[in-house]
Amino acid sequence: MELLQKLTLYDLFGYTLPGVIALLLYNGDLSYLADNLTLGGLVLLIVLGYVVGVVFTELADCIVCLLNKVLGDNMINKYWENICKIYGISDAKINDALQKAKLIESPLNDSAGAMARRYTTFMYSEIQADSQYSRLHNYASAELLYKNMVVVSVLAMGIGVGQQNMTEIIIGAVSVVLFARRWIRFAERSRGYAICWFVQKYDR
Repeated sequence: MELLQKLTLYDLFGYTLPGVIALLLYNGDLSYLADNLTLGGLVLLIVLGYVVGVVFTELADCIVCLLNKVLGDNMINKYWENICKIYGISDAKINDALQKAKLIESPLNDSAGAMARRYTTFMYSEIQADSQYSRLHNYASAELLYKNMVVVSVLAMGIGVGQQNMTEIIIGAVSVVLFARRWIRFAERSRGYAICWFVQKYDR
């Protein structure tokens, strides 16, 4: 039941909410929709919102992949090194945790950032399954929400351009910047805490 609740909140805020907002923006006539929305229509809106949210997530992930290719490995490695520096995670700590988790047999010569980048999926999966670190779900949900809201804001800005509405363009542009800042912040937190708690879990 606890897992179901987490998944429900995760889906609702991460996928469905941005998707519903995007559909409402695209519809345009909110007053008509509010006056004529039935229970069946509401269910359909939520389902379609979820689907649109999933599409937004895939689009955002494609954009991130493209940016990673443009920025190159130096910028990506710097990003991971910075996360390890912020959370005080050394290569020795990660090596020790990876060995205790039986993922590696002997210490690696890589930096903390390189190891964090390589094994982050395993670390996240290991921590996510532990109820002691349930806050990680909150950071991941927030990251997903703000990532999708960036796409929603771009859509809003595009609608403003199409309608030549300067107010909508400005609001959309400002929203892109603000939501992108939140996205980056929670991405750093979810990755940083996953690595930190992974190390903490095996630091016994």
